[in-house]
Amino acid sequence: MKKIAIVASVVVFCVFSGLFIKHQIEVKAEKKRFTNMQTWLKSTADRIAATNGFVQRTSEASCGRSSVKFGQGERDCGASEYIIYTDKTDTPEDIMSISSHAERIIAMNLQEMTSDRVTMQLQKYRFNRYGIGCFLSLYDNTQRIYSLPRDFTGKQEGLLLVIECGDRAMADYFPSRD
Repeated sequence: MKKIAIVASVVVFCVFSGLFIKHQIEVKAEKKRFTNMQTWLKSTADRIAATNGFVQRTSEASCGRSSVKFGQGERDCGASEYIIYTDKTDTPEDIMSISSHAERIIAMNLQEMTSDRVTMQLQKYRFNRYGIGCFLSLYDNTQRIYSLPRDFTGKQEGLLLVIECGDRAMADYFPSRD
C-alpha cells in the first residue's frame, strides 16, 4: 500500500513537472514571436519613414487584459509604429505615394479592408507577421482625430501611417498598459 502511494506521488509530480516545463517552453517560443514581430515592425517603419519625406515618428508596445479594472480576462500584447507626414495632405497623389511605398516595403499579402471616413481613415490593410495579426492604416490627421501615444510631443497634423501588430499572449512581453 505504501509503495502504491509513493509511485502515485512520483507519477503526479512528474505529470505536473512536465506540464510546467511544457508551459515554460511555450511562453519562451511566444516571447520570441513577439520580439521578432517588434524588431520587424521597427525595421519596416525605418524603411518606410526613409521615403516620402517624413517629419515625425513614434512607437509604443504594451500588454494588458480585457478588464483593466479587475486585471482579469484575456491578456494581449501589441506594438505600433506611427509615421506622420506633416508635409502631406489627403490628395490622391500623396495618399498613393505613401501607400505604394509602404505596400512595397511590407511586401506581404495585404488584404484591403473598408475605410472609415468618420475617423478620417483613408486606407486600411490587414496582414499577418510571425502568426500575429497586423494592420496598416493611413489617416488624414489634419484635424488630430487619431490619438498618438501620450509621450509624443511633436506635430501631430498631417497624413498618419500606422502599422500595428498584436495578439493574445500567455505573459507580458512588453510594459503593462493597465
